[in-house]
Amino acid sequence: MTRREFTVADEYQYDHRSPVRWLASHILRYPVLLVTFLVTTFGMAGSQSMSAVMVGRAFDTVVQEAGVAALTGAALLVVAAYVGYGLFDIVNSMAIRVLAQRVERDARDELYLSLLSKSQTFHGRQRVGDLMARATNDVQQVNQFVSPALGMTTESTLTLVIPLITIATLNTNLLLAPVLFLTGLTFALRYHNQNLRPVAGQLRQRFGVMNAGLAETITGIEVVKGFAQEPAEEARFSENAQGYRDAFVREGEVNARYLPLLLYGVAFGLAFGHALLLFQQGAISVGQVITFMALLGTLRSPIRFLLTTSSVVQQSLASARRILEMILTETELDQNTGGIAKPMVG
Repeated sequence: MTRREFTVADEYQYDHRSPVRWLASHILRYPVLLVTFLVTTFGMAGSQSMSAVMVGRAFDTVVQEAGVAALTGAALLVVAAYVGYGLFDIVNSMAIRVLAQRVERDARDELYLSLLSKSQTFHGRQRVGDLMARATNDVQQVNQFVSPALGMTTESTLTLVIPLITIATLNTNLLLAPVLFLTGLTFALRYHNQNLRPVAGQLRQRFGVMNAGLAETITGIEVVKGFAQEPAEEARFSENAQGYRDAFVREGEVNARYLPLLLYGVAFGLAFGHALLLFQQGAISVGQVITFMALLGTLRSPIRFLLTTSSVVQQSLASARRILEMILTETELDQNTGGIAKPMVG
C-alpha cells in the first residue's frame, strides 16, 4: 500500500507488481466477458478449420463420383461452418469490445482516485501536459491493449494452433513444413518484439514531453507574448515534435523488418511441394491436398494481425507503465488515521 494523504472507501484493489499484472487484474475483474470471448474464439477457429475440411471432402466427392446427394451434404456442411463462424464472430466482437471499454473506464477511475489521494505538493511538481497525456491518451491505449491487441493476438494464436491439429488428422507427414514454420515464427516474433519494445516506450515518452511543453506554453501565453518569446517557444515545440516524429519513424523501420511474412511465403511454397510429393506417392488424396493448402491459407491473416498487434501491445505496455508509475508515486504526507478530533473550545 502506497502512502496517501486521502483514501477512498471500498476502493477495488488491483495488482501493481508490474504493468502486465496490473492489466491482467483489470481484465480478470470481468470473468464472464473473458470466458465468453475465449469460448467464441475457439468456436471461430474451429469453424474456420472445419470449413476447409468440408471443402476438401467436397472435392473428393466429385472425384469419386459419389453422387449429387453426397455433394449437397458436403456443401451444406460448408455453409453451416461459415454461418457458425459468423455467429461466433458477432458474440466474440461484442464481448471483447465491452471488456475493453470497461477496462479503460476502470483504469481511468483508478488513476483519478490515485490523483485525488495525492498531496498538493505532488500536483505542484507535475507537468500538466504530461499528466493529461497519461490520463487521456495512455488510458485510451489501455483500451487498445484489450481490443484489438489482446483479441487479435488470442485469435491469431488459436488460428495458428487449431489448423495444425486439423492437419495432423489428415496425415501426420503434412506437419513437417508447418512445424518448421511455427518454430521460425516463434524466434522471429521474439526478435521483433525485443527491437520494438524500447522504441514503443520512447514513443510514448516523447508524446508526453511534447504534450507537456505545448500545455505549458498555452497556459503561459501572456508571459510568452509579454517577453517576446514566441520564436523560442516555437523552436522548443518543433524540437519536441521532431523527437516524437523520429521515434515514430524508428517504429516504422522496426515494423518494416517484420520477418514472419517472409517465412510464411517460403513455408507455403515448401508445404505445397511436400503435399504434391505425398499425393504422387498415393499417401493423400486430392481433397486432402486442397484441405491442407486451405488450412495453410488461414495462417496468412493471423501473421498479418501479429504485425499490428505487436506494435499496439508494446505501446500499451509502455502506457500502462507510465500510468502505474503515477499511481505508485508516494506523497510525503501520509494520512493520519490516528489523529484526535475534538470540538475547539476557548
